[in-house]
Amino acid sequence: MADSLRHRLKKFPEVTYVMTQVGRDDEGTEAFSPSHIECGVGLVPYSEWPRGMKKEDLVAMMAEEISQMPGYKVGFSQPIND
Repeated sequence: MADSLRHRLKKFPEVTYVMTQVGRDDEGTEAFSPSHIECGVGLVPYSEWPRGMKKEDLVAMMAEEISQMPGYKVGFSQPIND
């Protein structure tokens, strides 16, 4: 599933890379299932995006793309510093 997710998200020209982490964290402190996938997505600079396009637009297009994939349920957020 992680391979399929990376492949679909790399189709967007605004995306530079997609990395995934599958399963639970090493400490076992999070209540994720073994099939949990976290995904980091790198983006080209906003100045290179089509004129007028916003990050909310890209997130909506990505959510629509992923909604077509059976078995996926996604949420989007910004990275945080630990």
